Amino acid sequence: MPPQVFKAIRFHNSYPERFTGHLIYYRDYYNGYDLTKGDILDERILRTLQTRFEKSHFVYSELLLTDQQLTDCLTWTRGGAEKSIIFYFMPETDYDTYVKLSNSGQLKHYHLPLNVKLWLDKGDSKVDLVPNEMIVHIPLEELETLIKTIKNQ
Repeated sequence: MPPQVFKAIRFHNSYPERFTGHLIYYRDYYNGYDLTKGDILDERILRTLQTRFEKSHFVYSELLLTDQQLTDCLTWTRGGAEKSIIFYFMPETDYDTYVKLSNSGQLKHYHLPLNVKLWLDKGDSKVDLVPNEMIVHIPLEELETLIKTIKNQ
């Protein structure tokens, strides 16, 4: 298994429908990746989740070198309700460039399902409070390179 990074973001929904969950994903580890801080892709995923769940924060970032490590990481988030959120990764650029790329058919965007684990009973209707889709804006010049580091789950 090539080196990968397992990431988990804890988020909370507050009153009146309280629950806690984790957004989990893993991606390629590359030269220069900072396990403590992550990179712009991690920061933008977190910021996007914070627009819906203000108290979201990273709780786990681990370098994975074996399949067993991945299994162990997935074990601690097991249980409760589960849902996939489709994240659309869109280029962040100025308006004129966006229109130019769009009109020429060169505007690329990517969508990936990332798993959310909720600490709820299965079948709990609170799972519906988690959005089905979210848009993450990544600087145009970095989008294609960074999106290739995310692994589908």
